[in-house]
Amino acid sequence: MKLGRVLVIALLISGVFAASALALVNGSPDNGRHPYVAAVVGHGADGNLSICTGTLVAPGVLVTAAHCAVDQSVVQVDFHEHASSQTAQLGFFIAHPGFKLQSSGGLAGSDANDLAVVLLQFPSSITPAQLPSSVGFDDALPNNQRIDNVGYGTTDPSAPGFAPIRMTGGGKIIPGGGSTGAMFLKISSSPGQGAATCNGDSGGPNLLAGTSTIVAINSYGPSASCAAVSYSQRLDTAAALGFIHFWISQVS
Repeated sequence: MKLGRVLVIALLISGVFAASALALVNGSPDNGRHPYVAAVVGHGADGNLSICTGTLVAPGVLVTAAHCAVDQSVVQVDFHEHASSQTAQLGFFIAHPGFKLQSSGGLAGSDANDLAVVLLQFPSSITPAQLPSSVGFDDALPNNQRIDNVGYGTTDPSAPGFAPIRMTGGGKIIPGGGSTGAMFLKISSSPGQGAATCNGDSGGPNLLAGTSTIVAINSYGPSASCAAVSYSQRLDTAAALGFIHFWISQVS
């Protein structure tokens, strides 16, 4: 893949950071706690611009959700807490080859292998987050394991004129989403259980509370009001770790 050539000829998407309000229901401004988390903006399969969240796992590689953009497309990435197209760089978006939308095996419209990497135009000097240390890492986590959610999403996608801000808030893995979830973790996503993820938080990390270790990334939820459980793609599967490490090896 001629990444450099693709990025050189790509046009910078303008104005894409202008239509998102604050993220993470019950969250608070990140205030520098997770500098390796970035806003990701690209075109979805419907052709519309979408904002998601991603996490740096190597100087030139970000992980995010596959449903955030079209496979092998150019996206914008910004690590600033107040994300802006003025400070964004370009990246090349590559979805996991096993990604698909499915109507069985879970909630209608749920995803499989909802994972992508973004190969950055310029390697970052920010210290990356940590991937799970082994396949099956999440299986040892207890139900109700506390996590930190981080994201740039919005609780009101129709609200104009707000730039996305990196927000953080607590949450937990809830019963039925630990070792029983082969591909997804079930995550609290309601004001009473912690900081609920919402539109634009897709791809953002679920970190072991107080650490930089990512156990999963936000994928989908059944509630349009962001008031129910959500489901997060595990990163400790052989398919996920193999995919991520392959692309890290390609840019290192």
